[in-house]
Amino acid sequence: MIWYELWDSDDGDYYGWVDSEFINFNYNTTETQQPDISSKYTVYDTSAAGSDFYFYADIGRPASYGRVVSTESDSLNLRAAPSTSADIIMKIPKGATVGEFGTNNVWCYIVYIVGDKSYFGYAASEYLK
Repeated sequence: MIWYELWDSDDGDYYGWVDSEFINFNYNTTETQQPDISSKYTVYDTSAAGSDFYFYADIGRPASYGRVVSTESDSLNLRAAPSTSADIIMKIPKGATVGEFGTNNVWCYIVYIVGDKSYFGYAASEYLK
């Protein structure tokens, strides 16, 4: 029996020990896992917005909190840019509440809060009520 000590390589948290019979050393993560891009979108950054966007702060208006995701499916894609071809940061569940900071009347720049993290990105305005 061989034991391995487990540590989190990202933040150094200690997890404990595990017997080698429970570890798959042949696991290929490149084929089965997608990279987590959501951590790049935890700060307010409107650089992907086009010149047709207007942001409420620019016109002296506060952000609009309380917009509700109203999709026919189970979720709404939060995207890295205002385009259906942009990377999907995460899927926001139907019925979730978001804050809106700006729009071009087709896309909205929003924030979705999960626990203690805020995720910023773009969502199709037709699915926000």
